[in-house]
Amino acid sequence: MSSWAKLPLAHRLSRYVNSWERNRPRLIRRRILDFPPIPCQPHATMLAVLCEGDKFTDGLWCAWSWMRFLHRHVRLHLFVDGAIPAEHRDAFTRLFPGAELSSMPEFLAAQPAPSPSFQTFLDGYRYARKLSLILHLQQTSPVLYTDSDVIAFRRPDALIAAIETNIAGAYIADPGSRTDQTCVDPWIRGQAAKLSLPCVTDLNSGLLWMPRGSIDPGLVERLLMGWHAGVYYHFAEQTILAVLFGAGGAQPLPEKDYVLSGQGMHFWEQDLPCDGFTVRHYVGLVRHRMYSHAYPFLLRQLKDLRPE
Repeated sequence: MSSWAKLPLAHRLSRYVNSWERNRPRLIRRRILDFPPIPCQPHATMLAVLCEGDKFTDGLWCAWSWMRFLHRHVRLHLFVDGAIPAEHRDAFTRLFPGAELSSMPEFLAAQPAPSPSFQTFLDGYRYARKLSLILHLQQTSPVLYTDSDVIAFRRPDALIAAIETNIAGAYIADPGSRTDQTCVDPWIRGQAAKLSLPCVTDLNSGLLWMPRGSIDPGLVERLLMGWHAGVYYHFAEQTILAVLFGAGGAQPLPEKDYVLSGQGMHFWEQDLPCDGFTVRHYVGLVRHRMYSHAYPFLLRQLKDLRPE
């Protein structure tokens, strides 16, 4: 019997509801196009936001939620995993004058050729481009990286302190992964053990702070030596970063303020209140709550949440 068939009927129904809620058209997603612009100035530190090609407005919501607090500390660069239509460029320029917008495939194509094992990884693993992007960006500047489903609700003081001190890396933690480790790639972890490298099993790669040059690309090549598509695993990219951040002494961000939680996954559950923390990563199981709760919360608070 499949794992799906073993789920209680209510949980199977919940997955159908979640999928529909996550993917159905929502007019609120375009409301970001009418938000007040946030002018962006040059800074040493980059805020890098990555969104999928068909979720461009998610990237705008995410970037706006962060830049209203960080525009004095970072420069914005939004990366889109796909082509960028002219209308999207126009909307981005109006909302974030002075910021940068790039197609991730085009950006990576302009970078130096990957090392042999990493090229195999790029060819055989769908999330390898995100890792490649992060590795390239942190070689030239300090980087605050975020997926487009990570929303900031309050001033992120812990990250501002990290940016100002520029000492060690930081990441959003997944407390559940410390015990069940279902988000850890066993092959990568085995490679790390052979190299006597630690693996911070609670790392979630949706929100990362990296001082410039804090990740050694050569270490990535050693980790991936012998990798092939037959050992594909969904969390390979995240586990590689867990090893790299562990080797660099990175620390988790305060869990009560930088939240990764499955609360609200089921339609019968009450969602976490958006005013109860600083940041939340709306991972796949609760992505629909980002559209139904987080965006309306930002919209209602727009008057009070203008850039500081």
